[in-house]
Amino acid sequence: MGEEIVQEIGTRLSKPAAAATSRATLEDIISAVQKYNPEADLDCIRKAYVFCSNVHKGQKRVSGDPFLIHPLQVAMILSEMRMDTVSIAAGFLHDTVEDTLVSVDEIRSVFGEEIATLVDAITKLSKINFSSREKREAENYRKMFLAMAKDIRVIIVKLADRLHNMRTLQYLPEHKQIKVAQETLNIYAPIAGRLGMQEMKIELENLAFATTKPDVWERIERQVEQLKKHSSKFMDKINDIVKRKLVEFGIKADVSCRVKHQYSIYKKMEEQKVEFDQIHDLIAFRVIVDSVKECYECLGIIHSIWKPVHGRFKDFISMPKTNNYQSLHTTVIIEGGHRIEFQIRTRAMHAMAEWGVASHWKYKTGKEVEPKDEIKFRWLRQFMELQKELSDPAEYLDTVRIDLFASEVYVFTPQGQLRELPRGSSPVDFAYAIHTDVGNQCVGARVNGKIVPLRYILRNGDTIEILTSPNHKPSKDWLKFVQTSKARSKIRQYVRIEQRQRSHDLGQDLLEKEFDKYGEKFGHYVKSGAFDQYFHKVGMKDMDQMLALIGYGRLNVTSIVEALIPAEKRKKQLPHHESAISKIFKRAKEKSKGVVRVAGLDDIMVSFGKCCNPIPGDRIMGFITRGRGITVHTLDCPRMLTTDPVRRVEVQWDKMATSMRPARIRVVAVDKTGILSEISQAIASMGINISQANCRSVEDNKAINTFDVLISDISHLFELIKNLEKIRNVISVERVKG
Repeated sequence: MGEEIVQEIGTRLSKPAAAATSRATLEDIISAVQKYNPEADLDCIRKAYVFCSNVHKGQKRVSGDPFLIHPLQVAMILSEMRMDTVSIAAGFLHDTVEDTLVSVDEIRSVFGEEIATLVDAITKLSKINFSSREKREAENYRKMFLAMAKDIRVIIVKLADRLHNMRTLQYLPEHKQIKVAQETLNIYAPIAGRLGMQEMKIELENLAFATTKPDVWERIERQVEQLKKHSSKFMDKINDIVKRKLVEFGIKADVSCRVKHQYSIYKKMEEQKVEFDQIHDLIAFRVIVDSVKECYECLGIIHSIWKPVHGRFKDFISMPKTNNYQSLHTTVIIEGGHRIEFQIRTRAMHAMAEWGVASHWKYKTGKEVEPKDEIKFRWLRQFMELQKELSDPAEYLDTVRIDLFASEVYVFTPQGQLRELPRGSSPVDFAYAIHTDVGNQCVGARVNGKIVPLRYILRNGDTIEILTSPNHKPSKDWLKFVQTSKARSKIRQYVRIEQRQRSHDLGQDLLEKEFDKYGEKFGHYVKSGAFDQYFHKVGMKDMDQMLALIGYGRLNVTSIVEALIPAEKRKKQLPHHESAISKIFKRAKEKSKGVVRVAGLDDIMVSFGKCCNPIPGDRIMGFITRGRGITVHTLDCPRMLTTDPVRRVEVQWDKMATSMRPARIRVVAVDKTGILSEISQAIASMGINISQANCRSVEDNKAINTFDVLISDISHLFELIKNLEKIRNVISVERVKG
């Protein structure tokens, strides 16, 4: 292979940890900034360095290195991204408020309002006490996204900070490494992708992947190295053919070759349930030209040389992605039946593809995004609008992850207006994207003129017409297939209103019957104002809140009656029969002997949700279920997110309990003789019992094996998955919930 191609592939396949070997100095940063911005305020950068050096003096990182190394590296990353001096200064100062005695006001007095605002937006809410970890996490993200909407540089500095932390992750304890790496995969890498910062996204994903699944990482890296070695001459030939043809037509172009990065390969293997050698588009060529006209000319030339694969052409130039990515993608079949992808773009498009918003100086002014550029950040504006409606931390975090990970499908209204939705969206998602009322009243849909089920998965180019009825209401079943955060939020909102109304009615029925036991009229006490005094005394808002709490089982009617009915009247209790409802609540008072402790409640029955099957170590929440006491779910369980937050209670795993919990894993492997025995032996070697197994062969010579096992906690499960991934011919291992 040509030297240029070898270098391109070699750069992308270097081990992630190698990125942390070099250390920047202040002069390196100054020199880098002078090259792309000779008019830069270098004194501001020097002052930020000196200030940072003084306030962090004596502090050490976990690695034992001086703390100053971290802000230096963050500032260096920002200078490599050609950021402005304000951003680089903020890079130096981003930890000063959180990790030293310096205040935002002090930053403001020394460096001015603009830098102080950036530093404040980047700083975590570590000094504010929240009632739960989830609330802290949700508020941190709220603050970050709100700041992004005002000044996009906030997230760029934050990403640079996260990148250096990922490069030096090996110094943390293993459980903290996995936590930080998983958060990077869940939040920060998708944000980088949303902003078009592809190089940042790739490195964050690879670093996190190497941490969360080191054995799988090593295996894929070895396979990629072998591919590079065996394909060098072949790729060199393709490169020469393309260059020669372009010269014939007078097109000046840079042609290079790349291999998919390791995490991207892993995701494709997981999604398609295939092995490495079954992925067809591992290698791609990139052609960079001077104009849009030449992009389309190159496409025609490449198609004249090799036959294009049907359905594999994408025109992101005429229809850019939400992050403003533009390029032509086509896959062709070359000699031997091999498939090769070509990406064709201009130099300006290439700069945007590599560094996204960081490649555009106009986004570094500290001002809000200009109206003409609004479309590039439309996803952020829509995201912020929806977040205003979400007060529940668990639902907010769920929405963050949905919105960040979404890939797009492009569809049309009957009037020809283009709409962009997450891939996998349904007509219900489309209806809610039009308007909340359209979604709530949706009864059917026509796609391309034909009636389709509401579960229909929309495809690129579909034209959708929504059929509505004013008397129709959302269905809880829609939550099983909708994809957009707006649809989920609005459906959950309606379900909660229904649940609250039912609980309100039940609470009133229970309270009225309790008053009847003493020959008293509930309505009389309401009219007399006795309840108003009671609400003031116990700090309750109103009657609706009280009745709902009774209906949910969180408030005992006996305590209310004792507070309102005089003792002498209560002695005259009338004979009564225990109601069916009372029997239900009585059964729910059985004492829990399980592995979960319920905050503030004793002698309460606890069960586990079969929909998510939580195990010790999972982040959990309980909610009151009529007749079954407290039901425990994982925090990300979709069913829990449909419940009214009033019904939820804080629960914790009892660290003193030694009970084993059931867990289910799915192992996809090559269907070869002896593979089931190897898997079973690996499980047994850890002292883990298999309570049930289901094994079946599927197409493409694969076997899908599902095992129900008994494990002690989440770390036990992770260790099992890690050991199974080491087995040769095992394609993927994953936990199955429900």
